[in-house]
Amino acid sequence: MSLAIVMAGFAYSGSGLAQDTVNPLRMEGKSTLYQRVLTRLGAEIRAAPGSQGSVITRVPPLSVYYVYARQTADGAEWVQVGPSSASEISGWVSADYVVDWKQMLVGWFTNPANRYPALLYSDREIATEVLESEVGANLAKNIRANVDSGKGDPRVVAVEPAIYINPQKNYYLLPILDHFQADDDYATKVLKVAVVNKNAVPLQSTAEAQSDDLAGFKVAIAFVIDTTLSMGPYLEQTREAIRRVCEKTQTTQWRERFNFAMIAFRDSLQARPELEYTWKRIAPFKDGGDCDALLRASESAAEATVSSKGFTEDALAGMNAALTELDWSEFGGRYAVLITDASARDAGNRYSTTKLSAQQINSKARAQGVALLTLHLLTPEGRHDHERADRQYRTLSEWPNLQPFYYPLPADATEFGNAAEQLADALIGHLGEEVDSFLQQGATSRNIDQLGHAMRLAYLGRQQGVSAPEVFEGWIAERNAEDRSKWALDIRVLFTKDQLSDLQIALRQIIEAGDLTELAPEDFFAQLRKLLIVAQRDSAELARANSLGDSVVLGEYLEGLPYQSLLTSIDGDTWLALGAGERQELLDEIEAKIQLFQDIHDDQDLWVELDDGNVKGDLVYPISLLDLP
Repeated sequence: MSLAIVMAGFAYSGSGLAQDTVNPLRMEGKSTLYQRVLTRLGAEIRAAPGSQGSVITRVPPLSVYYVYARQTADGAEWVQVGPSSASEISGWVSADYVVDWKQMLVGWFTNPANRYPALLYSDREIATEVLESEVGANLAKNIRANVDSGKGDPRVVAVEPAIYINPQKNYYLLPILDHFQADDDYATKVLKVAVVNKNAVPLQSTAEAQSDDLAGFKVAIAFVIDTTLSMGPYLEQTREAIRRVCEKTQTTQWRERFNFAMIAFRDSLQARPELEYTWKRIAPFKDGGDCDALLRASESAAEATVSSKGFTEDALAGMNAALTELDWSEFGGRYAVLITDASARDAGNRYSTTKLSAQQINSKARAQGVALLTLHLLTPEGRHDHERADRQYRTLSEWPNLQPFYYPLPADATEFGNAAEQLADALIGHLGEEVDSFLQQGATSRNIDQLGHAMRLAYLGRQQGVSAPEVFEGWIAERNAEDRSKWALDIRVLFTKDQLSDLQIALRQIIEAGDLTELAPEDFFAQLRKLLIVAQRDSAELARANSLGDSVVLGEYLEGLPYQSLLTSIDGDTWLALGAGERQELLDEIEAKIQLFQDIHDDQDLWVELDDGNVKGDLVYPISLLDLP
């Protein structure tokens, strides 16, 4: 995939000018990070600095270039640039037509369902006033009213489209050029972003778009069921619930739009080889909405004949299989429904086969546009496990700006059946307004209705090729001004494959240092320094490092990012103050992040080419701040 920042196309590489091997300039105060710039509208690549240099080509706005040299000519600064870090120099561009891009920060719009579209303010002062003033929410409503009326408002330069801009279908980035934290109750981050779209077209209203494009909207529902011994008494209830969901959809005129799949899971074979499988695909989506075929296939998902090692199961392995082993690409509504009576093995558990946490499975699912729902049977046998499962599955079932889709249910056939009926009604309702008359008023919860709205907006974004607004620079808040509990922007940082590999190495060394000093935690930092020196980190810099957040430990690319974590703030005193269990929990969390980064590293489809793929290390992926250590 080639990177198009907000559909602008990418930097012209040209045939390149003859040059010796040379590296790009380093950022000031950095030893590993190169200078990069974004081009402005009207930028031209010239053969030499100054107005007398012949024009090689014009380049699209927001093209990304490495900086190889800076020079003054004709009384103005000029920048020598190239599309990669591999000594490939394109020529010179006036400094007036580039913007320094220091931290490789980018933003993605969250799904606009259940929130107001984001406003891009014309300057920092307006954004500050809206966010920090006591009347800020009313000010934002006034601005929005002016825009909606067609009059416009000089305080904003653009408004986010009402239909979701899907980055998987129409890859875009909002490069973040600057940021500050507002003085409000939420410590809202305000970001100066660069946006451009030369090919912007007028957008249809959501209602018009639904009438034109939702005719092809199909729903995929994957049931991920626990078939361990403890679920034995409830497996028939589970099949009955699945039957009711499936058959309810088949009684409608929209039955052809529903497709079902099934994954069964148990636990690690390392712990109990007699379990036969950790997870198994029972039915793929290709069988469509054939309920009889689905239920026949489900008969092969019989309960295990031996118990697992402990009450906890490897439920995350089943959910991960649903994400990686089923083809979701042709569906607009995407739902994986976990049915279990037990908590899941954490990432740090020795018998976890994924080595991923609930949060990281949720992150993978959201990247694919798949919503995770959990039906947790509160069985008497699992009463000591309920609290732990509740915490895990609320995290697993999160969706931006909505309550978690976690449903704790009494292990009762009637309650379970009613929940299945409500789920079926809700999923039918996700086809949109055309089915409203079919459903009884209030048959579904508002929360899941809003999830359906989000799915439809995401589908429309994929179908219509909705792109970001046509503007160059503006200020945007990560949260809605009218309701700060709603996120408008997902902040991410672009990592190259090389940087992600370096970060994994550093995190592994933190784990190794923790393991080696388990009985002598006061030696942790000394041991970590030894390991990092072996890894060719600067020994003088390491001697001065006093926390895990120092750039010489985790890398310069994490310095100055607008996020904080427990890991990066840990120094020697903090490490000692943690109990043995807390230190192990932190190491387990690091292990889970390493596995997530490895999954990202190994999935070639996720990576974007900054230079048409000439330098493999220059492939990038936007990692959410939430997934950083």
